[in-house]
Amino acid sequence: TYNYLRHFRSSVLRVLGVESEVGRVWHQGRELKLGVYPIGHDRRGFEKARGSSAFRRSLDAYRSDVGKRSLILSVERLDYTKGVPEKLAAIREFLKRNPERHNVLFLLIAVPSREGVEAYDELTSRVQREVGAINGDFSSVGHSPVQFLHRGLPQAKLAALYALADVCLVL
Repeated sequence: TYNYLRHFRSSVLRVLGVESEVGRVWHQGRELKLGVYPIGHDRRGFEKARGSSAFRRSLDAYRSDVGKRSLILSVERLDYTKGVPEKLAAIREFLKRNPERHNVLFLLIAVPSREGVEAYDELTSRVQREVGAINGDFSSVGHSPVQFLHRGLPQAKLAALYALADVCLVL
């Protein structure tokens, strides 16, 4: 937001003693460009995707895959700031406490982030191990309670999953 940019510029002045302009700061002989780059949900893209035949095909296929179970969906980058291990701990606790756990499917879509960076690679391994451990503890024939996709999905498929989900977990 513009407020964040204003506060950043103020911090540059207070911490480094460097003046800045709205769109740039000069530091150590280099021009650094500043800007406001909002990120978030691509509402228009999802609306367009919902009108596509790929969306309808995906929705039908996912509806068949999920069956009568409740779908709890989580979509984010696999990043330590997103709390994926904590979500898995909460899922484990839910499965322990809920005798109707076979009626629920947790789908975690974690888009890879900073592959090749040791801390992120370790986070990926940790998450994959815990998903396997949860499924090992709570699966039954024909049903694993947690599905983990370590990749992005085309927008039409993602829109179909959001449309089908009973609950979306966000952080």
